[in-house]
Amino acid sequence: MRYTIVLLVILFPLLADAQATPDKETVYRDSLLRDAWNNLRETWNLGIDNASGTVDLRAYNKFKSLFDSSATIDDEFNAHFRYAFGTKAKSKVNYQVKGYYEIDTAPKPYDVYAHDVALELRKLTINFVSIIDAGKFYDDSNKVIITVMRTSTAEKTRQFVVDTAKYASAVFESRKIDFKTNKADSMRNLLTAKIVKTADSAVYRFTSADTLRIIMFYDESVVDGDIVRTYKIHRIERMNNSIVCNNDFDGDGILDSEEINGEASKVPGDFSAQGLPDYDLDHVADESDDCPDIFGDAINHGCPAVAYFPKNFQWDAFAGVSLNKANINLPELNQLGYVDESGNDAIDVLQSKKGVLKNPGNTTGINAGANFSYFFGKTRRRSGISIGLSYSGFKAYYELTSPIVYTFKSFDGTDYYRRQITIDSLNEAITYSVFNLPIMFTYRMHFDDQNRSLLNIKFGPSLMLFSTKSDYNAHISFGGLYQTDGENVVYTDLFENGSTYNFFITADSINAQNPNPGANEVFNKLKQNSASYDFADNKPYTGKQKNSLRATVAFNLDINLQKQIGKNWGLQFGAHFMYAALPEKKEKYKPIDKTTDQFNSIYNSTAKTNYSAYGLNLGFVYNF
Repeated sequence: MRYTIVLLVILFPLLADAQATPDKETVYRDSLLRDAWNNLRETWNLGIDNASGTVDLRAYNKFKSLFDSSATIDDEFNAHFRYAFGTKAKSKVNYQVKGYYEIDTAPKPYDVYAHDVALELRKLTINFVSIIDAGKFYDDSNKVIITVMRTSTAEKTRQFVVDTAKYASAVFESRKIDFKTNKADSMRNLLTAKIVKTADSAVYRFTSADTLRIIMFYDESVVDGDIVRTYKIHRIERMNNSIVCNNDFDGDGILDSEEINGEASKVPGDFSAQGLPDYDLDHVADESDDCPDIFGDAINHGCPAVAYFPKNFQWDAFAGVSLNKANINLPELNQLGYVDESGNDAIDVLQSKKGVLKNPGNTTGINAGANFSYFFGKTRRRSGISIGLSYSGFKAYYELTSPIVYTFKSFDGTDYYRRQITIDSLNEAITYSVFNLPIMFTYRMHFDDQNRSLLNIKFGPSLMLFSTKSDYNAHISFGGLYQTDGENVVYTDLFENGSTYNFFITADSINAQNPNPGANEVFNKLKQNSASYDFADNKPYTGKQKNSLRATVAFNLDINLQKQIGKNWGLQFGAHFMYAALPEKKEKYKPIDKTTDQFNSIYNSTAKTNYSAYGLNLGFVYNF
């Protein structure tokens, strides 16, 4: 350093005429000047403690007492950030904030200066580099001019560094941002709120270096005694980069600690993207923004939310739970598949009983599926058509509460008779796999201007396929009803229960007539004589069976809420209802014929039946 710190107490005598001995008046004035200078130098930090940041009021008041009532001071370290217009590349947005730190050039009254410094600065350290010119009194004006070069460090919070209103206005005036449905004023307020959110905790550390000229004068008019007062302190030279923010490397007004990563601090950016360039101020950095000129949303990669749901194509997938109700009706007796040798209906409805089947109520199951939708139009895109595929799986339990009796014309190899089949008990568990192929009209209603949330309604027909498996447990009795004319076995269409020529080869009638040896022994002897007498008493039937595939037309109603969660992705929560009537089948239903036959599941009944389901589901939506 060319000049070292030199105390005025040494310099002042040397600045007097070398040839002349200073008179008492000169010595007196020099003494006053030394005192004034020392007091100024000692109190120039206004008593701001460098460790705590508090202000010593005694030093603060002493500093102000050193000045003339009309004195002014240039603020040489109370810096502010100024936003400047950036540049935008033609090919793509490559916007960098241009800003700088500066000090207001207008001089302040000494008391205003002291107040502002004490209010705004947390810590202040002043280091005198050198005294360039110690100065001397001039006889004509009693003035003395001292020129010093010094550095200072200070800390300020954001509220005193960034004028948020001016900053926000400068930002918006410098950029052409397409806000779509959003208002620029609202976004301006959001930006302002973002800046001031951390105003108290954001601390800027400044370093400044200046050459200052201090003008003092000797005042002889003071009643209590002569005094030297400071009249003016002004900046005469500013070094290059004399105002530096030590913790804002890229000079964008955002502290390095607030930058999103180390790379961000190297490139001037915006508050909205944690120090990265963000031209449209949508909180999505330009490097990740698919719509860098248009105010958008982070979940849309910087594009407006309006581009989400109004798209023409939509795919959704879902899974959930449902309550299923599958009712099976037993066929009327004259709809059974028992026929005589001519193919005519052989059932004897007078000797038969339909029985009672207890259907299960609502059965819990799972459902899953997917839909592909197309929405018409170029703008609104609210109505469309949807095709899909869904699956429902559940298990239902059926129980026979009143026996079923089937009596029909048959042939034992010798004679015609009435074969009687009695289903004494039946429990059947049917596992359903229901496939639904809907073609539905769809309509969506939006809840907000940004189209992030909507209600979607679908309704229409579908082709429904039923694939089932049965697990059954039944007890069935087989017997024969014979009638004679007194000599031979005959068969008449009208079976008279009261005829004395009737005889019943059934378990109940045999046991009622003679329980010893009983029906089982009699049936065994009959079987030995002829295989046609395949009668049995309470034969158990237990097994599994894959039933025939059934198809029908169903009605569908879906209502779901959709919420955007990504650029093209959304979450949906909904409810569905389905109803299908299964008409009578063309082929007739026969539970069982011979004792050697497999039991035919009641699911294959030819009677009209129906299926209904309603449930809740959760899924994802993709728009493209």
